[in-house]
Amino acid sequence: MFEERLYISPNYNPEDYITLNLRVNSSQINWYKAIDIFKDRIYGRFFNAIDILLNETRKFPTDRIDFSFSAMALMCLLIETLHQFYNGINETEWRMHCDAFISFLTTSERFGPYFGVREARLFYSHVRNGIIHQAQTKMNTQLTISSTKMVDIVPRGIKIDVMLFYEALKDEMNNYVNKLQNPNERDIRRKFISKMNCIVINT
Repeated sequence: MFEERLYISPNYNPEDYITLNLRVNSSQINWYKAIDIFKDRIYGRFFNAIDILLNETRKFPTDRIDFSFSAMALMCLLIETLHQFYNGINETEWRMHCDAFISFLTTSERFGPYFGVREARLFYSHVRNGIIHQAQTKMNTQLTISSTKMVDIVPRGIKIDVMLFYEALKDEMNNYVNKLQNPNERDIRRKFISKMNCIVINT
């Protein structure tokens, strides 16, 4: 809420989306408007903040990661958000969060080449759960900004290059937007509408 008005993104309120009456076969004009609302939501809540954190992180010596920890926390939230859009669900089912992360990381065109089930499970357990539940990564799992590899198995954990991970996540977002713009991607559009409707109803 801002100045007594409800917003679903920095620049749009629920009515901006509702008036589109979006359907799978709506006009491209309406779809581009809906996508603008979606992008405004995702960039306003996640990408813009991550950019600030990582731009500040780049100012530090390479043996310090500082703000990249907070950036990774936001990226974990964004992964779960995108998973819900991909599947047209209001929230991730109880006890299905691990499966959601494994599915996202292993089937994504951007992450799949780097994450098998083992790597994805470690990421979920040591990074996502560690950050959310303990405010730290677990075991020997490490976040870095100076690796040449996005993901690497290390003794008792996994090593993630935050910068490379973020570049892949931005590519993932762009790929999803491109699909939403395609009228032939009917199932993707249908699930997008389902998730957006949940957002509007719950606002």
